[in-house]
Amino acid sequence: MRVNRFLRVRTPLFDGVISADFKWQGTLAEPVLIGDARTTSGRIIFPFGSLEVSRAQASFASSDQDGPQLLINAAGRNYRYEIRLDLKGPMNGATLGFTSTPPLSSERILLMLTAGELPEQENVFSATSKAGRVVSFLGQGFYNRVVGGEDTDDRRIIRSGGSLTPGGNTTSYTQYKFSR
Repeated sequence: MRVNRFLRVRTPLFDGVISADFKWQGTLAEPVLIGDARTTSGRIIFPFGSLEVSRAQASFASSDQDGPQLLINAAGRNYRYEIRLDLKGPMNGATLGFTSTPPLSSERILLMLTAGELPEQENVFSATSKAGRVVSFLGQGFYNRVVGGEDTDDRRIIRSGGSLTPGGNTTSYTQYKFSR
């Protein structure tokens, strides 16, 4: 069974469209799924930033004791940093790595994206500002469940935190993609 762009996924952590190429093996009592699910576009969402997915794949084989093999590559600009995420390996033991330009450790990048902790020499969010961003992040998932997504949601993107101004404020932008 090969299906292109068959599943729209919208969660508080990921927004994208999935394609699949699967086949079933085994018996009805013990079916085995073989193949892969993939996407070449999407967005991984953190409370203080996001990363565009260039490739994500989960490959299922009959011999996978540790779950499917994962391969995810994503990148994005957050607070003057070009950040890259690479995840590879079996689901139960995948290695996750972050890199950035200018360089930061994986731990610092993760703190920046999840808790708004910027390196000491840069602007620091107030406790109130951090709490507001986290509440907004959590509330967006609730809003999408209650209101439901419209067809225009995948064409409208609102982001903040791409850069810092000389005064220490974060920038934001709105992007709207037009169709034919």
